[in-house]
Amino acid sequence: MNRVNLVVFKQIAIAGPFIIIYWLSMNLEMILGPPRKRGINCMDMSIRQPYVEDTIDWKLLYVIGLDTPIIVIILNELLHLIMEKGKGVRNLKKFFVHLYLAGMPFLCGFACERFLKNLLKVSVGRLRPHAYTLCQPISLEGFTCEQLSGASVYIAEYTCSGSSHRGSSIYKSFPSGHSSLAFYGLLYLVLYFRRSFEVLKGNQGFFATLYRPLILVIQLLCLSVAAMVAISRVFDYKHFWSDVAAGSVLGATVALAFSYYAEENATEVKRVLEEQSKGNYVECMKEDGKIDGQPEVCALQMEEITEVV
Repeated sequence: MNRVNLVVFKQIAIAGPFIIIYWLSMNLEMILGPPRKRGINCMDMSIRQPYVEDTIDWKLLYVIGLDTPIIVIILNELLHLIMEKGKGVRNLKKFFVHLYLAGMPFLCGFACERFLKNLLKVSVGRLRPHAYTLCQPISLEGFTCEQLSGASVYIAEYTCSGSSHRGSSIYKSFPSGHSSLAFYGLLYLVLYFRRSFEVLKGNQGFFATLYRPLILVIQLLCLSVAAMVAISRVFDYKHFWSDVAAGSVLGATVALAFSYYAEENATEVKRVLEEQSKGNYVECMKEDGKIDGQPEVCALQMEEITEVV
């Protein structure tokens, strides 16, 4: 197996572990059990906030944090394809290679972000700001908080009597999953566009000139939307500020890590292809004289390989 085939195999195989990680993230409660059940302090007013519907529900969150980055990456690579000058087939190969090198790390990072977020939620088991409102706890002795007296009445074991109680959801305040996914997807997009600037260095065409200020606006918009998603979770009484801060840091950290991986991976693929093309050129030149114009043919073959990335 030559180095190019090895790189192709590696790029395909890397997705395997992350598929498993994503499956684990979706089934953590089945594997580890329900979130840790914390006791309730009847005098804690921070968990007596009203329950309100989400400003940004899960469907819209996935549009913002998952669908939008994928669609924008595809459109951006298509735009690069339009701006590129060269043979159509060669540019089309380059489009699919660049799309994979940008999209594959994003999806792998998404799996890790979901896994870490769900693992923390199950492990910590922090009560949401509206936990008391939904749960309406009753102690094992049959008393409610209103029936108990004392400056700090703590109920360690209780059952929920609230008609709108939503199972284990009230124990999943830390960290904020909305903040985590929004910052992961949109910050990854910001960093992806930073790499796009490097690709367009020296390009003075009309599209390239228009592209640069437009991308700066999109980057600012991405960060603003991520912040708005995070802040909405506090105003909706779904999370505390610390939950939102932790979720934002988690998402941003995973985005930075996998953006760095995407950059290093693309550099490695390019290096291997360049080495392979140089080797092919040397082998081709050994046959010089057997074919008219052999150096030009060999150089063309070398260019076709290196221009893929």
